[in-house]
Amino acid sequence: REAVLQLDVVRRTKEYDLDRFIEESIDLFLKRYTDLKVVREKMLEDQFPSFDESVFLVLHYHENKTLVTNRFLFHKKGNMYYVLQTKTPRNRYNQYAKDFDLIMKSFRMEPRIRTRWRNDSLAYLDPV
Repeated sequence: REAVLQLDVVRRTKEYDLDRFIEESIDLFLKRYTDLKVVREKMLEDQFPSFDESVFLVLHYHENKTLVTNRFLFHKKGNMYYVLQTKTPRNRYNQYAKDFDLIMKSFRMEPRIRTRWRNDSLAYLDPV
């Protein structure tokens, strides 16, 4: 209840830039939270080499009279958009900051390996 981790994946039929996708996402938040402020926005060019574009964004707004910190990683790969969101009340942020950072920094796109068995717990079974 105090911390939210959410991952969204969106496919667009037409490819357009990540800025437009971010603007659409922020517009949805602005409709719901009129006091929304963008605290930080940073392009992450070399830190996530498996994606075409990556942007880190921090929003602050009040939800049920509580100041909320909502951090996002927006990634683009072709016409797929990945959004990693971590949200917590501002007064609880220090409690969860290390976990949020660990999750956000470790998020990456792994190439598909065709020979990998789907469920490692069942790896002792013969896939044939």
